[in-house]
Amino acid sequence: MHSLSRLLWPTTLLIMVLLFFGCKSKPQSQTEGPKPWNRDRASAEYHLIQTELQLADSAKPYFVINQPKKSLEIRVKGTVVWNTPISGEGDEIAQLRRFISKFEEEGTLVRMVSGKYLFAATEKNPDSVLSIVSEALGVNQDLLQREIPSRFQLLWENGLVMDISTTAAGKPISPFKNTLMKVGHVLKAPFGEVRLTLHMDKDKAVTFWRVVQAGTPTLVIGG
Repeated sequence: MHSLSRLLWPTTLLIMVLLFFGCKSKPQSQTEGPKPWNRDRASAEYHLIQTELQLADSAKPYFVINQPKKSLEIRVKGTVVWNTPISGEGDEIAQLRRFISKFEEEGTLVRMVSGKYLFAATEKNPDSVLSIVSEALGVNQDLLQREIPSRFQLLWENGLVMDISTTAAGKPISPFKNTLMKVGHVLKAPFGEVRLTLHMDKDKAVTFWRVVQAGTPTLVIGG
């Protein structure tokens, strides 16, 4: 069993024990004060641990939106190999809460990225940089795109959109296709589209854009 399983197993066992005895305990009277242990929270934490254990069984990277830490992460076998903070500028935190709430509808913690779109990019990266990224994240260098993204989007089912702009001053890839994408979002907005708009350093964005692909599992950790 991999390292993540060994680290999380004691916590998982503790939560299972607490859930068992929590079900058997009698309701507290109003004079006893608040419970120090929350059964619903423990159940949610157990569900999160089991979900990530399944993702960590694969050697493939997965994307994590971590609300408590206000960060985006890429993990491999439970280990964070890339991360960047959510700055909280403007209404980013309010957007994050709405995004997580929509993502978690019907108890869903994992969704696959359904698509990605590059609006604008700048000069290409040298092969030496791509080699470092490839080795660090276990991604075939031949599959890595060389543009430095300036603005791009990730899409999930249920009307979820992450719109990211970076510090790179890029040029539009296709003005016509960009217009079509924008029109499509305008038409979908009245039907429940939820958008999370973020700003990212270009050096962080280079790795993020290359690693997160259509089909990449996305795990949300709510607050």
